[in-house]
Amino acid sequence: MLLSPFRLSPNIHCLPVVNGSGDCALAVRRWLLGHQCDCLAVALPGSFQSAVLDGVEQLPSPSIVLQQPSVSYEQ
Repeated sequence: MLLSPFRLSPNIHCLPVVNGSGDCALAVRRWLLGHQCDCLAVALPGSFQSAVLDGVEQLPSPSIVLQQPSVSYEQ
C-alpha cells in the first residue's frame, strides 16, 4: 500500500473531498471500494442535523434525508 500524507495511523485515513466535484466523488468511491473500512465519518451540515438524528433513531431500518435545492437555474 502506498504511503499517504492523509494516513494518520494504520487504521485512520483522511480523504479530502471537494463538494460538488464528480471527479472527487469517483476517486473517493474507488478508494472506499479498494479498502476495507469498519466505519466512515462525514461532516454533517447543521441543516441536516435534526433529520439525520431522526434517521439514526430509526436504525436498523434504512432512511434517507433529502434537501431541496436552494438555487433556481430557471431564467
